[in-house]
Amino acid sequence: MSRFTRVCARLFVVALSIGLGSGWTESTPGTPDISATGGVSAREIKLSDGLDFWFAIQNKTAIALSTVNLVRGPQGYDIESICVQDSKRNGPCRNKDQFEKDGYRVADSIPPNQSLTVWGVLKSQKTHKSQTLSLVLQWFSTPADNMPTANPGKATRRRPTPAVPAAASTMVVVLGDNAVPSWWDANSAWVYGPLLAAFLGLVTNVVLKWREERQQKAAQKEASTQASRDKQEQTLKDQKEKERDARAETLRLLLPVSHKYAALYYLPLSRAAERAAKTFHEAGQELNRSPRNLLMYHSAARRAFFYLLLVKRIMDEIRNRVGGLYFKDLRGEQLAAQCIRRFEKLMGPEAEALPLALQRIATSLQRTETYESFTQQFWTMPNYTIANPDNKDVWKSFEQWLQQSKNRKEGIEYLAALTVLLDYESNRPYRYWYDVRDTLQLSFRLTENDSISVLPVLLGIAESINFSDAQVREYVVSSEEE
Repeated sequence: MSRFTRVCARLFVVALSIGLGSGWTESTPGTPDISATGGVSAREIKLSDGLDFWFAIQNKTAIALSTVNLVRGPQGYDIESICVQDSKRNGPCRNKDQFEKDGYRVADSIPPNQSLTVWGVLKSQKTHKSQTLSLVLQWFSTPADNMPTANPGKATRRRPTPAVPAAASTMVVVLGDNAVPSWWDANSAWVYGPLLAAFLGLVTNVVLKWREERQQKAAQKEASTQASRDKQEQTLKDQKEKERDARAETLRLLLPVSHKYAALYYLPLSRAAERAAKTFHEAGQELNRSPRNLLMYHSAARRAFFYLLLVKRIMDEIRNRVGGLYFKDLRGEQLAAQCIRRFEKLMGPEAEALPLALQRIATSLQRTETYESFTQQFWTMPNYTIANPDNKDVWKSFEQWLQQSKNRKEGIEYLAALTVLLDYESNRPYRYWYDVRDTLQLSFRLTENDSISVLPVLLGIAESINFSDAQVREYVVSSEEE
């Protein structure tokens, strides 16, 4: 800010204070209110310059404001001088030391319906970017009856009134925005502007020349390597055809094996797992029904027990005869294997009584075993008493397991997911046989009205296999594209 501008600003503030006389101005009585406005002489100054400021307080109330003090000045600024028209002082202005000695007293009082104008000079302590300057004032409110009369020399008879305690109040006065730029901020544009322009021009010329040379070399390289690229493309094409032929031959040889495994193991296991899941659900419905139908519950529990044993027998047969599941997609293999492991884990550790007993009974089932033939061997009709006393504890432990809602829920989820995977992978070798490509059915129907989604189950298992979540999701939600 130039010296001429600062001088004009100070003359304006002084003229304003002189026009206000003693610092008080009449205000039209209206809605009770105390307000303050302020301003600064410039939005940007040098660190060595002072900043002229002013603020005016308007007391539109019927109560006098006494002991008006400055509580906090603008942050990062010192008050070099402060001026106010006051007949009790020798002059309107005080310097920083005088103001501090007076206890930062701005004015002794502001009568009702009067205003006070204050001006002075601020000095910034350091450079800074633009910020809003504000100060905080404090005063005490004194009722008008406690104020002296307009003519203190004339005696006035009045009834004495009791003293009313003064109430302290504060107000924030916003002066405006100001910035004190550093030497770099103030001079970087004209000092480094020409240098930057010259540098950018030089860089532009170098880049353009380099680009032109690069384009020439690229064109020469493209012309000289076209034959090589054509040869590589032909090599890749021949390699893909060779891989496709090898894959087709492998599938041709494995198709009879896949058909055999699907017929002997995968589809029987799928049917047993499907029926076990549905009978688990049926037993749960009877347990949750009020009142319970015990005949229906025990019927569902006996069927659930048989299909659970049948699932274990087929799983053991697969392990003993072929070693495990062999699908066209390794992701499907690992997902199905995890479903089996987690379902078996629900029955308890392998060394506990229930898994051992289930293993023993499942081993005794024949490949052609049906629910009717199993019922005649395991129970004595017509009361369904346990035929073999050694199996009483097994049946009791299974019923206790089945009555736990958590066991039923997770058992249904793993068996349903296993059924969906087995059905999908059993049909994948015949994808060229059908007109419509099969997709993984993500919904498993428990009853005509109830079904569950196996997608959350399969995605939850994803963390336990050797594929990323994205790879598993691609396998689960998309059809095969080859």
